[in-house]
Amino acid sequence: MKKFLKYAACLAILVMAAVLMTSCTYPTAGKVTGGGYFMNNDVDKCTFGFNAQGNGDFCEGLKFKGQFQFNNHATEDKFHLNVVELREILFVENALVFSGMDGEVEVWVRVDDLGQPGPGNDDYIKIWYDTNPYSNDPDWEGVLEGGNITIH
Repeated sequence: MKKFLKYAACLAILVMAAVLMTSCTYPTAGKVTGGGYFMNNDVDKCTFGFNAQGNGDFCEGLKFKGQFQFNNHATEDKFHLNVVELREILFVENALVFSGMDGEVEVWVRVDDLGQPGPGNDDYIKIWYDTNPYSNDPDWEGVLEGGNITIH
């Protein structure tokens, strides 16, 4: 039994070293779900729902799955986004950033899980439509007035 524990400890150290030496330096595994509504610019009621999951082994063969639905009820044509395939997922502390395609248009979304439903829940969402999220303000954003975002 002592030999087994010694080998198991050595194997654990080797696996940890392999993880630290890979170029994958950001977490990509996990699951986030959410839905609800927010007021964009304090006047446009927007609703959304999504699920996102990242999954991979030391950054080899990463797989992303999930979907994102969005509706801006203030516009005359009831603007709608339908992202059915996610391309990139990045977890950062209490937030998730993901991207996907709505037809030919790239969509980026950031959601922040800042509490559970009820008073004091400041969950937040930002959505970029066909713009770079790193250099532009979001097209829609707001604190959830109903619903919840949960990082599992």
